[in-house]
Amino acid sequence: MSYSDPWEADDGGDWKARGAEPTHIGDGECIAETPKAILVRLAGTSFERWIPKSQLHDDSEVFEKGGKGRVIVKLWFAEKEGWA
Repeated sequence: MSYSDPWEADDGGDWKARGAEPTHIGDGECIAETPKAILVRLAGTSFERWIPKSQLHDDSEVFEKGGKGRVIVKLWFAEKEGWA
């Protein structure tokens, strides 16, 4: 008997890799930081959100307090937050 893996996709089931794809949510600045998260304010908006450091993509330019530039998170997190 065979079964269908619900996580398997046309790309061979590499769902973890798809979720880690970079998603640019805007340019911004880190205005606060804890050991596990950063508080980001997007440029020219009132948008402020805490982002877990574990969900920042390696391509992000903002990682710590005072950092400015492109804020890039993992795709699955952006989708969960409604940003993608």
